[in-house]
Amino acid sequence: MAIDTALDVIRRAKDNGLLVIAFSLDIKAAFDNAWWPALFHGLRTINCPRNIYGLIRSYVRNRMVTLDHAGVRVTIMMTKGCIQGSACGPVLWNIILDVLLGAELSAGCHIQAYADDVFLVVAAKDIHRLESTANAALSRITDWGSSVKLVFGPSKTQMIAFTPGAKAANIIMDGHTLKFSPDIKLLGVILDEKLLFNKHIQYVISKAIKIFNKLCLYTRPTWGAHPENIRAIYQQVIVTIVTYAAGIWGHVVSKRGVRKRLEIMQRGFAIKAIKAFRTVSTATALALAKFIPIDLKIKEVYAVERTRLSCTSDFLPHDITFEKPTAPHKLLHPSERITIHYDTVHSQQEVDTIISPDSVCIYTDGSKQGDGAVGAAFVCYVPAVNSPITIVKKFNCTTHARYSRLSCLLFIRLATGHSTIITRKLSYSLIHFLLSKPYKIEAIHTLLL
Repeated sequence: MAIDTALDVIRRAKDNGLLVIAFSLDIKAAFDNAWWPALFHGLRTINCPRNIYGLIRSYVRNRMVTLDHAGVRVTIMMTKGCIQGSACGPVLWNIILDVLLGAELSAGCHIQAYADDVFLVVAAKDIHRLESTANAALSRITDWGSSVKLVFGPSKTQMIAFTPGAKAANIIMDGHTLKFSPDIKLLGVILDEKLLFNKHIQYVISKAIKIFNKLCLYTRPTWGAHPENIRAIYQQVIVTIVTYAAGIWGHVVSKRGVRKRLEIMQRGFAIKAIKAFRTVSTATALALAKFIPIDLKIKEVYAVERTRLSCTSDFLPHDITFEKPTAPHKLLHPSERITIHYDTVHSQQEVDTIISPDSVCIYTDGSKQGDGAVGAAFVCYVPAVNSPITIVKKFNCTTHARYSRLSCLLFIRLATGHSTIITRKLSYSLIHFLLSKPYKIEAIHTLLL
């Protein structure tokens, strides 16, 4: 999401004919130097409740650091630092950094951060305005860092021009002139000047090849690691490395040169997985190893990630909308949240005591195979005066059904006024089918998406 937001800002500026440069700012020992007075100032700024404010003050109070060396013990009082690995460490750091993210910068500036990685995009119509805007923004950022005892290192700050005309800009940060780089790394993704992602693809292929070369030391056609172990390494390590952030760059695998480089990398792992000789063709090796062609895998991840980012999909009805996570500040207080009460039964006799004989009964079930494929089905029994009506429907979901499956409680009320509760994992297709029937949906309460 953070990378996609930054790239969206850059592309929109380029489409408008603006000069665009970006900065990846480095904070020296960010988490170790998080100053606690700045934290408390941030808490007061956001009107933190008194009980939570007092809890955080108590959390950092009387923290000591002791060093024993050469028979001498030195103890000092801690006044800064967000404990990495702690549950509240990221929250405390975000409170401090939110002041910078909310600072008023000149028009054409966009600033965002993920943990301690601060990314600044500056766009302007001409080179002189670009220089003045960028220098003013960097000065504002370094001044904020000095006020909270954080240091931005110009030597590690990277700058890249996404338009050729922007390279003429003279950018100064804290008295140091910054130089343009042909590419920068943002959250593990290498961004080049033309956003072609060729260097990123070469980077992930190189990481995979290094692992392959180490694997070759322990695997030969007639001896070595078990094929299943090689498959596990490929599926759990290599595929994860290669498809990381594929939702950002996955569209470039349509190029023949990119597919060829990825195919060469994948071929080596397939041959090792089936313990074949190098004369085996790539298609045969992939089929015997049961590997999905890596370019198709990247396209799959790209489609899934783009669906999550855009909340639209060509595979679902248009009247079914995706749910987005609710921002924490918009959530109801736990004491104000509505709790749905339901009964748990263990036998048909107990069911009969709760549901009247003329109520609609819906039975659902789902299953998951070893390869991740998921299916679901339900049976709807509608009692009638003359003869009962039974509706049976089955749904087959993809291996990524976890993105389109909804666990929920449905309260279905018929015209007779009787209601039945369904408490199983239902697919979106199943819910869409139910909504198309002449039942009145009393409520839908989402539990998990």
